Amino acid sequence: MNAPTPYASTNDEWEEFFDEVPKIAQSLLNGAKSSIQIIETILNNAPQFLKILKKTVPEVTLQAVLTDE
Repeated sequence: MNAPTPYASTNDEWEEFFDEVPKIAQSLLNGAKSSIQIIETILNNAPQFLKILKKTVPEVTLQAVLTDE
C-alpha cells in the first residue's frame, strides 16, 4: 500500500550512526528504531488522510438567521 520513500531508513543506516553504542543502550536504540518507523508510516499516510478529510469537510457553510421582522 505504501510506496517506499527515498528517506526510508535501513538497519545499515542506523548502524552507521550508532556503531559504538554500549550494550546497555542497545535496547533504547531498538525502541527508537521502532518509534521512528511508526512516525515514518504516519507521515507517509498523512497526505491520503488529508485528501479524505478535505473531501468530507465542506469548504463553504451557509447560515441563515430567520426573524419575524
